[in-house]
Amino acid sequence: MSMDKKKNTPDSNLITVTGTLSGSINGVTINGTVTGTADRSTGHVTNVYHGIDPAIGPELSRIVLGLTIVCANMAVEVGPGRNLNSMAPLQSMQRIATFTLPSHSMQCLQTVAWQEPNVAVVTMAYSGTLPSFSGASLPIPDVLSEFRQTGPQTIHQSGTTQATFDGSPQPLSVDIQYSINGPKIAWSTPLGSQFLENANNTSSYDETTQEITYNTDVRMLKT
Repeated sequence: MSMDKKKNTPDSNLITVTGTLSGSINGVTINGTVTGTADRSTGHVTNVYHGIDPAIGPELSRIVLGLTIVCANMAVEVGPGRNLNSMAPLQSMQRIATFTLPSHSMQCLQTVAWQEPNVAVVTMAYSGTLPSFSGASLPIPDVLSEFRQTGPQTIHQSGTTQATFDGSPQPLSVDIQYSINGPKIAWSTPLGSQFLENANNTSSYDETTQEITYNTDVRMLKT
């Protein structure tokens, strides 16, 4: 009993996410689920994508930027990256993320709905193509993203990094438009922009379990 009480403590720093995946990449259908945790006190985020076809698993695991943000916005609400925006209970958020490589482009339409202060449900629909993955797994660079408020309930995020496809690093840009349905965004700077860093990024794809695992540490940089 004491364990149940502790698990359901309202002010727990640990946020959990569950959700569904759909769409297609490189013509391969995505039909899976996602589970995630985010620690608001430390900013550490772990997301696991279940049921990812081996035909696209390695490719999808390489574009860690943006995908970890399933939990990242919730992770930074309190703790090292506080004040990005206000993610209130029962508030919902939709975002469309566009990932652009020199010769390929992919989009992800994502909706996040909070059921409780520490529980959210996410749906993601993918479309587009990615080049084939080859070579040994390489560390993913730290990623700096700029968040700019474009309206009372909208945010624009942009970032650039590298992704290793076909044995060599390629420039990767990510452009994300957020739309918030709920209380107004509590923006914390008069400049209207903030910078968020995803550091210590790791990703892996397990062909046996057909799971992609993403890890990142999220922190807000002072502007």
